[in-house]
Amino acid sequence: MLLLLVQTIVFSQQFTKFTQYTYNTTYINPAYAGTNGVLTLDVQQRNQWVGIKGAPTTKIVALTSPLGENLGGGLSVYRDDIGPVSGSLIATDMSYNLPLSKELWFSFGVKAGMYVFSIDRNKLNIEFPGDFPNINNRYSPIMGLGTYLYSKKWYVGVSTPNILEGVYYVNRNKVSDVVKANNLYLTTGYTFKLIESVMYKPSIFVGYSSGVPLFVDIASNFIYYNKVVIGTSYKVGVAVSGVVALKFLEKLWLGYSYDYGITALTNYNNGSHEVFLRFEFVKKVRGKVNPRFF
Repeated sequence: MLLLLVQTIVFSQQFTKFTQYTYNTTYINPAYAGTNGVLTLDVQQRNQWVGIKGAPTTKIVALTSPLGENLGGGLSVYRDDIGPVSGSLIATDMSYNLPLSKELWFSFGVKAGMYVFSIDRNKLNIEFPGDFPNINNRYSPIMGLGTYLYSKKWYVGVSTPNILEGVYYVNRNKVSDVVKANNLYLTTGYTFKLIESVMYKPSIFVGYSSGVPLFVDIASNFIYYNKVVIGTSYKVGVAVSGVVALKFLEKLWLGYSYDYGITALTNYNNGSHEVFLRFEFVKKVRGKVNPRFF
């Protein structure tokens, strides 16, 4: 487990890949902020590899809203814990939305914030503690960029949540650095009306980070009466997932997903669980993308 943690710390430090990322797209792409035309509060929690001590847990709270005819904004707070490693992030997002036609829009966004990184060696069994000092609240700025092309039925987004690299730890022998690796994301999806009461939305999420395998998530969701979502996704070579979401009182979404791993680690854990809550505070203010779908 320690080797897994060290590899994670040194090479990836990636943003967590949520199964239900379409309900909090601003987290990975600042250009999405405000494009759904409604003031929205999103809360998500992901518990990965349940049953393994020190397994990753991630929490995020995000508030997004249109800020006028062409502007959007957001504020998010993020917390990630992996064994002795913890990371917190607070970030703001700003987007500018440009209409290309009556049915097509292009958005550009910027993310800015501060990432706080810590390692508690007391959570590890270390033979020579002096060679592995604690890291307490090491701060590093982040800056992300994103683009988002969308209509009422489809979207394509390209983004990087952080273009900066920060050194958090260099050991005494100058052997290894802990850095925040850059991530490049591609998201796309399309909504089809099958019959009057049923819609179908396939989507793809591709994530690239240096030093780790390419991440590909292929999802398939059915939307019933605009109130019930049932779907599946396949994280290539990693896991298969089931998703269900329900809408209450025309403003509140609740959702749950379960990931069943297909790697060797599957024999030692009970899968990954994820829950989300979305609350829409006001009515839709402009005829753009329906937030029920993306």
